[in-house]
Amino acid sequence: GAGEVVAPRLLDPVRLPPWAQATGSGLNVIELDISDAGAVRRVRLVSPATRLTDMMILSAAKTWIFAPALKDGRPVPYRLTLNWVAPTP
Repeated sequence: GAGEVVAPRLLDPVRLPPWAQATGSGLNVIELDISDAGAVRRVRLVSPATRLTDMMILSAAKTWIFAPALKDGRPVPYRLTLNWVAPTP
């Protein structure tokens, strides 16, 4: 239908790491503001940061490059929420 927004997709060669999942109910949630050019403008940890790996994940997420979200075929900014599963030590 009109006005539907197609979510952004991660581009190769960047792959979503195994700990990041777009679905599911991970206890850890990050929010990415993706520009209409597909760049990550801002990364925010929604859940409390408890480990050093949490900060490393934020740094990594800033380097991801996306195919931008599309609305009516035109690129638009998008806020993407990802759940992630903390790697077990």
